[in-house]
Amino acid sequence: MRMGGPSSGRACFTLVSGGYRASAGQLAVALGTGLVAELNDRDLDRSWAAAGGLSAQEAQAINQSAGLHLMGLLGEDLDPSDHAAAAIDAALVFLLAMKRYGVSDPRQIPACAVRWTPTGSLPRIHLAS
Repeated sequence: MRMGGPSSGRACFTLVSGGYRASAGQLAVALGTGLVAELNDRDLDRSWAAAGGLSAQEAQAINQSAGLHLMGLLGEDLDPSDHAAAAIDAALVFLLAMKRYGVSDPRQIPACAVRWTPTGSLPRIHLAS
């Protein structure tokens, strides 16, 4: 995870994933080295289906809310009791970005990084080469 703070003049974070791993039946999204959100096939299917039922406006509102909440958690020393909330927020931001990018099947999510900023603009996605 990369995060800009007040001294950098920007507030953002970057989520990194190696993409869906069929051999493990999971998708992992990293927030630095200390926190990883792991979605198994069942969780991934449920989350993907729920995201598919959202309008573009609803998805953007949820993305903004989850991103701001995650920024707040990351702006302080992340207490172990906040790890689950941070992982959920990270998964939400990441999956909504993948949907917006046009991925139609969560098992086709490629290795990539998603950069989120609180400006209300869409997260930027960088595919691994």
